[in-house]
Amino acid sequence: MAGDITFFDVETPNRSNSKICSIGVVRTDAEGNVQYEDHFLIDPEQGFDSRNISIHGIAPSMVKGAPTFAELWKAGLFDVFDGSTLVAHNATFDLNVLEKTLAAYGFDEPEYPYVCTMRTAQRVLPGLPNYQLPTLSQRYGVALPKHHDALCDTRACEGVFWGLLSEFGKGAFDVSTFIPVSCFAPTYVASNRSKLMTDLYGILVGLSLDGTISPDELCALRKWAEDSKSVNDDPIIRSARSLIGGALEDGVLEAREHAALLNFARPFVTDGHNTQETVCFQQLLGVVKGISADGRITEPEARRLDDWVSQCNAVFSDGEFLAIERELDGVLADGVVAPEEEERLLALFDKIVHPMAAACEAVQYQGKRFVLTGNFTFGERSAVEEAIRQRGGEIAKGVSGKVSYVVVGNEGSEHYANGEYGSKVRKAMELQDKGKPIQIITETDLCL
Repeated sequence: MAGDITFFDVETPNRSNSKICSIGVVRTDAEGNVQYEDHFLIDPEQGFDSRNISIHGIAPSMVKGAPTFAELWKAGLFDVFDGSTLVAHNATFDLNVLEKTLAAYGFDEPEYPYVCTMRTAQRVLPGLPNYQLPTLSQRYGVALPKHHDALCDTRACEGVFWGLLSEFGKGAFDVSTFIPVSCFAPTYVASNRSKLMTDLYGILVGLSLDGTISPDELCALRKWAEDSKSVNDDPIIRSARSLIGGALEDGVLEAREHAALLNFARPFVTDGHNTQETVCFQQLLGVVKGISADGRITEPEARRLDDWVSQCNAVFSDGEFLAIERELDGVLADGVVAPEEEERLLALFDKIVHPMAAACEAVQYQGKRFVLTGNFTFGERSAVEEAIRQRGGEIAKGVSGKVSYVVVGNEGSEHYANGEYGSKVRKAMELQDKGKPIQIITETDLCL
């Protein structure tokens, strides 16, 4: 790692983690010689939660009359960060807070190179009881007189960093680039091409939400390339597949290759023909595919997904977004993604991407109401409707709480806004979330 290093820690006034009430900063050269050290109480210009106060001990009265972050940033704090590699413990948390604070005041959000001492320790020190800052500080004999005091935590992070460097060398550190989540802000789309490119864009966002892309996660891109062959006559889709093929030839998606794919996909999700709600949902499908591609959900992925979903909820409130947000609130309460929480999140993502689960039991026809969507292998939709009526079922035109089954034709539909399904299925999913006993099934389940 060459050049100067800026160690920092932030404390926040409330659970939104969108403003800073205290920051500690230490900047050193590559040899560890301190060039700058300071800490500040900051007026966050928003309310405090009692839980946050109980953690760091900073009350509203203590920041009364303190400078705002904008004032500090313009007065020289920007220069302390600029041109250096940032280091923090659980760095994605501190970087996310910094990014959201910069955005709130209208400042540019730089793509900082950074190192996370917590993630580094997890990689090179397997078997520790935990990787919290007090535990690692004790291991390396680093003083931590007051945990959650911003300067104390910054100094401890600095000590842990030099301890890791001394024990494992520079090769232990993975220097990542923190890309502001605003770069992945939901954008708005149209047509088969746009659906596929929006899905690709979402997958690319999901793959990189934690700042790294593992080889196991690349299966989501390979599946997109395979599935997109159904639109083989579109030169843009063919070009995207070619780019993916070239990028994955060595089994690794490098940062520059990821950026090139994002830049290629982005223009096709900004046509503006579809509603904002539809496009947010299209991108959500891609994002959860990317995040869950390796069958794991990390804390940084969960935190940045929470930020991304919050941006979408600023556009509209939708059942799937609210369900994810509720689940993430519980997961992030203690900053750890426990195995059972990871399992629930993965199950929720799978339900959103693949809502047409096979029917648990034989479909009941007598007196049941059916809504059909998509194209059917059996024949014209009218023929399917007649076959259902002959078996004692009723046909409904729209999805409501009185409907028993929404049936998705095996041939799908080019008009589906959400890739594998359309608005009728989404309506049924919303009703399921409200406790209605409506089932989403495929044409195969009808056994016609």
